[in-house]
Amino acid sequence: MTNAHVVSHALQISVRIVPRDARGIGSLLSQSFLKPINANLVGTFAEADLALLKIPVEDLPALPIADFGALRQGQMVLAFGSPAGLHNSVTMGVVSSIARQPDPDNPMLYIQTDTAINPGNSGGPLVNTAGQMVGLNTFISTQSGGSEGIGFAVPAVLVEWVYKQLREHGHVHRPVIGAGLQTLTPALAAALKLPREVGVIVSDLVPGTPAATAGLKLNDIIVSVNDRPMDNIAAWMGLSFQYVAGSAMKVEVLRGSQMLAFQVMPTVIEEPSDRLADMKDLAQRQILSLGIMAMTLDQRTTAAIGTVRLASGAVVIARIASPRGADLKAGGVSLWCDELRRKADGKDTFRTAQHV
Repeated sequence: MTNAHVVSHALQISVRIVPRDARGIGSLLSQSFLKPINANLVGTFAEADLALLKIPVEDLPALPIADFGALRQGQMVLAFGSPAGLHNSVTMGVVSSIARQPDPDNPMLYIQTDTAINPGNSGGPLVNTAGQMVGLNTFISTQSGGSEGIGFAVPAVLVEWVYKQLREHGHVHRPVIGAGLQTLTPALAAALKLPREVGVIVSDLVPGTPAATAGLKLNDIIVSVNDRPMDNIAAWMGLSFQYVAGSAMKVEVLRGSQMLAFQVMPTVIEEPSDRLADMKDLAQRQILSLGIMAMTLDQRTTAAIGTVRLASGAVVIARIASPRGADLKAGGVSLWCDELRRKADGKDTFRTAQHV
């Protein structure tokens, strides 16, 4: 497993296998000259920035996965990687937070650590003193470009779930109910005059989707799903680990002063960008001025990305190298004229809800 951004746009992926008995000075110095081995990209999960590679070598050792429930703030951890191209380097620090959410409207939670993490550490393991992987080093928060003691790792429990999905299917299957969700904050609750300040609010609803069909409405506050509290939308990601395809979800919501319960049957879909990337004739769909590959929004692309409330548009398939590339992501439906007009009017101030 590694980060998706490490292998993005790669024409060829190669890895260097370190011999198990490479402990002497001569063996360590010779590691830089080991012949690299070509690896195949099995699949990616863009939402968590994870990718699975297949290495054609047998009997490779593997790190055991740590129990995420046992991880604690202040616990000592080690980060392995190749910062600045220095192969197989290790740095030491502590866990600053076991669940850091950089964006309150994004379901991703990270392990924050003060372990020195620099460019080249991405995709390397964060390991506890028992030799167990607790996370996968992913990014840093920095103003200088180097490590400032604020690093983030994808928790091992998520890495393990994505690994199993990618190995079995080549992409990630996740439950979707067709609703836009936002973490409810006191400021948002006050603005909408809601009776509760904690939970998840339904901020968007796509007609004909499982959530709409079951009876959910805009501004419903989701209190729990399958009796599991939904204090913020990060809880939805944890729910995805345990969801069994074909089973209904019990969704409890607060609507005004009423507590209501609904049975929602999610749709299980593949990662949209993975399905789009499988479509042919990609070379003919490059828009170099924007740095993207795109397809016309039609029945075929709608089947890949799910229901959209648009009569026309272009679906971004992938990013390509371009000095003039726009900040567009795979799976997005672009309305370029409307977007430029909205920014020109100075109205581009709203936070985007996380659609699930």
